[in-house]
Amino acid sequence: MLKKTFIILSTIIATPAFSRESILPMTTTYVFCSSDKDRSQWRWAKDTNNNYVTATGYWKVIRRDEQIVYGINFDPFSFVFVTTSNEHIRIVKFCKKDESTQPADNSTSSWYSFSIS
Repeated sequence: MLKKTFIILSTIIATPAFSRESILPMTTTYVFCSSDKDRSQWRWAKDTNNNYVTATGYWKVIRRDEQIVYGINFDPFSFVFVTTSNEHIRIVKFCKKDESTQPADNSTSSWYSFSIS
């Protein structure tokens, strides 16, 4: 009986560890708008009250194919900020038509993308 109980409890506890995506706490990050033509031109997204726009979601580590750009071997791991489609629709409105929305925690963050859940 004790052995059965142990096996059942072990299965219940271990299941989240083997799931494809564990439950991560929701957080917020800032949104910036970058020009589609010149990525060096970017600005923080601001609302009509001149407040910085934030998005709700969570950061997720992803693995991508390793790439060599200009002779430098880049880390094959990156991040995306996962958010809902409704949240993405909301934040896109704060950028111009020729700009892309991107997540960032601060002005020195690397360039990441949104992922829609």
